[in-house]
Amino acid sequence: MCLKLKFLTCPECAGHSYNSYRYNGETANINCRCGNNYKAAFEYKSVNYPDVTILGETFKRLDVEKEIFYDDSNGFPFGVNVKIKYHKESHYNGRRDTRYNATEFHYLYESFTHEKSVAIESDIHYCGGTLDVSHIKSIVITKATKKHRDH
Repeated sequence: MCLKLKFLTCPECAGHSYNSYRYNGETANINCRCGNNYKAAFEYKSVNYPDVTILGETFKRLDVEKEIFYDDSNGFPFGVNVKIKYHKESHYNGRRDTRYNATEFHYLYESFTHEKSVAIESDIHYCGGTLDVSHIKSIVITKATKKHRDH
């Protein structure tokens, strides 16, 4: 189980972005970019953990936090490619995606919204991003053999 923000939309501007929030155990006090302050409730939701394959080794419904670094120092001069398959029920509608030349993979860390997330970062492309694991069906990590044009 993990926490998920509920009622994240600002009642004044209907925006989804905010400057800061303070979590007090049951609700969060949100400071919206429009200047409005409001409360957001948290709810518990179950997570179907994805299958994760790391360099040929598959972990079914992996529910253990992992932080892995891939760079020149450990034989990965081009990092790794991370293939992601999303659940059909998610708003990604079963889409597949690949993040190229990742040098950092952070799995099941708790994001600022208290959801279990995956962060994929690339020191090669100087970028990265996070994903909520509840949207992901599977992750496959393979060694990258060249520098791709895109992350």
